[in-house]
Amino acid sequence: MRQLNHQYEENDVTKNESTTGFGITFGGKIILFEKDDIRFQFSGGSGIGRYAALNFANSAAVKSDNTLDPITSYLGFIGYRHIWNDASIVGGEVNKIAWSASVNLLYSPVNMLTFGLEFMRGNRELENGKKGKFDRLQFSAKYNFSFATAVDHKNNITKQYF
Repeated sequence: MRQLNHQYEENDVTKNESTTGFGITFGGKIILFEKDDIRFQFSGGSGIGRYAALNFANSAAVKSDNTLDPITSYLGFIGYRHIWNDASIVGGEVNKIAWSASVNLLYSPVNMLTFGLEFMRGNRELENGKKGKFDRLQFSAKYNFSFATAVDHKNNITKQYF
């Protein structure tokens, strides 16, 4: 369950509209062989938008009278899983375990400019016991070339800022 909200201006008064959204999910797995299985999940509901497929579908539509109309969505997947033993196929030169961690520092001296510095450390161990690690330092710079539009509804003025 969730509450969907819409805020709008009408005759210089801020108004709110809301409605309820809901969804349900069902999933499971069916074991076929020693390590093989079929996995599945199905979901559906009204107004589930951002909770379904990384916000692929919107939660609601705003009607001409500013009320909300929740959008119905259905989604799901079915998958087959098989565990392969890579070491028995290609030998001991395959990954057994690996991890990495990063730390970022971002600095914006002015609104449109950002500098970044990142340090990364990684470790890896192969099936044959060989180990290794690495450290990486990288630098980045970003300049935002976008512009913004501001609308003053009361005075019916539109301004663009670069």
